[in-house]
Amino acid sequence: MNATKGIKKILTTGLVLNIVVWGLYSVVFWQIRAQTQNVSVLSSEAENETKKDETLRIIKTSLSESGNDILLLDSYFVSQEEVDDFIGSMETLGKDMGVNLSVGSVAVEPDKGKDDFKEFLRLKVGINGPWANVIDFLSALENLPYKVRLDQVSVSLGSDAGQSSSAGTKGSPSRWQAEFEFVALKLK
Repeated sequence: MNATKGIKKILTTGLVLNIVVWGLYSVVFWQIRAQTQNVSVLSSEAENETKKDETLRIIKTSLSESGNDILLLDSYFVSQEEVDDFIGSMETLGKDMGVNLSVGSVAVEPDKGKDDFKEFLRLKVGINGPWANVIDFLSALENLPYKVRLDQVSVSLGSDAGQSSSAGTKGSPSRWQAEFEFVALKLK
């Protein structure tokens, strides 16, 4: 019986040692599993941050490369601060082209489309001068560095022109009058 007691003691000790070893193995396994999950989460966050940084770098590069294009696009619009300067530049253009210019009315109209960043600057203008100068002015107006649309143009021989100075005859050039209405895009 002594031998059975010894075997029982050895088996019990082996069983207890096995339970302790399996317990330690389970604890170590759970710690390794938790650390692996933490590493996986941190790795995923680091990868997302790297992607964000790369995207931000690409956006900054794109903005710096397209800076001139943005400035060019902005130049097609009359800004809120430039309305007076725009009208002044038209008057200067009229003087340079040899026509008398008078601004009849200026109105700001909202854009009926979906764009909420722009409005329409509607101007009614009258000019008079020699035929070639009137046509040159209208051409120069259409070629301004702004988005300009002529809506209405009326050109007629001025009332102060003499009968002997009609187009095609010698003498002083006849005075022509033009009334036109145009729209320029304006930033809000």
